[in-house]
Amino acid sequence: MQNLVAINDGQVIIQYGFQTYHDTFENFILDGGEKLPDEMKSLDYNQTLKTCSINGEAFQVFPNEYAERVMVLVPMLCNAFEVRKKKREDAQRVEREETERIKREQEEIERLAKMSQAEKELMIQQQLTQAVQNVLDAQAQELNYDSCLSVCSYVDTGVQKFDDEGRAFRAWRSAVWAKGYEILAEVQAGTRAIPTEEELLTMLPELVINYSE
Repeated sequence: MQNLVAINDGQVIIQYGFQTYHDTFENFILDGGEKLPDEMKSLDYNQTLKTCSINGEAFQVFPNEYAERVMVLVPMLCNAFEVRKKKREDAQRVEREETERIKREQEEIERLAKMSQAEKELMIQQQLTQAVQNVLDAQAQELNYDSCLSVCSYVDTGVQKFDDEGRAFRAWRSAVWAKGYEILAEVQAGTRAIPTEEELLTMLPELVINYSE
């Protein structure tokens, strides 16, 4: 590979060693390149062939100080190019994701607009039912059970700890569902917005386990 610098028509190509930098002159400056010296509009410089053309005029003084300086900047320029490329790709990815999010939201709005009142009430009930179940299961998993159903199955096991936890969970589960259906009725009546799982957690009764001595 020949070592060269070519700056023409707003484009920059620099080859040095086994690396090549190619971008617009504007980005070349952003990446840390040098501005052209006064009176220099274009440059074709080949270190390997020992030729130098400035502003279209061949047989200029060789070596050229400017060309030699920018040539050794290739590693830095290539690195800056990759950084800009990654930022651009990340920005494009974020933009695509945001576009998809907006599209999904719009589709959901349109879908809801087409739903009957009965379908909307069923959807709300399913959402809240699942959210309540998630709260129950998460609490059980904190005590190393698979789910709320699992801990509630512990009745007269002969192991006092398990019996205490099973008894407490069964009472708590009933209280949680009672509160859950109360919240559901308020949502369906339009007096309360559909709560998030985090909000729902603050509305539900707390689990209290009284361990036997």
